[in-house]
Amino acid sequence: MMDRETINGMIKSLGLVFGDIGTSPIYTLTVIFLLTKPSQAHVLGIISLIIWTLIIVVTVEYAWLAMSFGQKGEGGTIVLKEIITPLLKSGRQLTFVTLLSYIGISLLFGDGVITPAISILSAVEGITLVPGLEGTEQWELVLIAAFIAILLFAFQKKGTEKVAWTFGPL
Repeated sequence: MMDRETINGMIKSLGLVFGDIGTSPIYTLTVIFLLTKPSQAHVLGIISLIIWTLIIVVTVEYAWLAMSFGQKGEGGTIVLKEIITPLLKSGRQLTFVTLLSYIGISLLFGDGVITPAISILSAVEGITLVPGLEGTEQWELVLIAAFIAILLFAFQKKGTEKVAWTFGPL
């Protein structure tokens, strides 16, 4: 039997990891099955593709590339730019790398803004699948999603642990 600390850690991990990386397969499945007819072969192929993509992206990009180039275990766009800057030979190269860094940081900010909104709204839209709630209006779903987002940001100031514990089961 697992101890309480292990179970708490598992729930918090679900809240943190699947709050971002885990939502992408949901959107992927939705879009793919709008384009193709769901069959057993398609489902297995797409799930395999998603699993291997997540494994490869996380292993290669985060665990190996970013951390091996990081400073004291830190990675990310800014750290990578700071490491590569002394190796550049011309002003044009520096300008190009700086531009790429700005684009990377902008994408990170954009992802940080849009992911919570899409994730919360997608989860709330599941209410329409509950018998008796199929007729829930769009504005009601948006209102519920806004309420959850406000709760999330209110809990966020208390630390990642509280947010993960609260939203992990959701």
